[in-house]
Amino acid sequence: MMRILWCTLCALGGIVIIACGPKQIDDKNYLTFAGQAMQDILPPMMQTLKEHVDKDGFANAVKFCSTFAGEYGRGKNAEWSKKAQADFGIKVFRFRRISDRNRNPQNAPDMKQAEILTAWRANGAKPTLYRDGARLITLHPIKIPMEMCLGCHGDSEHLDKSAAVEIAKLYPHDRATGYKLGELRGAFVTEATLGQ
Repeated sequence: MMRILWCTLCALGGIVIIACGPKQIDDKNYLTFAGQAMQDILPPMMQTLKEHVDKDGFANAVKFCSTFAGEYGRGKNAEWSKKAQADFGIKVFRFRRISDRNRNPQNAPDMKQAEILTAWRANGAKPTLYRDGARLITLHPIKIPMEMCLGCHGDSEHLDKSAAVEIAKLYPHDRATGYKLGELRGAFVTEATLGQ
């Protein structure tokens, strides 16, 4: 349980009273909130990518994804930041995807997150919450959910050849292939800075 300061203004007979006290952020409730954000964000993104694969093939979907994911994420982050502020008094809220076998270098985990991914592979993946100073961080597992994903993330048997060429152009240090269906791909991470 984490405490943050909250204040309420109350006007009594023309006198303004400021009452301040601790507001609780319940770990379980916040972890549920972060899971709801993931469910709102990732499935529609996957559906959009599937539509592009079906329409234009894997190589064009790789190009589309390289710009779409960031733009889509920025819009959703603004939406969920407002919810985090309203529900929990969170000052700054952001989310991202991470993997210790990342495609985009910006999606690399920090040391603590890499430890969690390693532990998940050994012991089973489950939503995790931890604190780092004034930040509240959650990780929810992302697994390879459907056969389509293997066209860009699969092993040599499933990886689409045209996608592999495009991936090599856009991500020369790619490490995000060789997966099997249902395998842990990484995590959906939320990072919240608590208000004062």
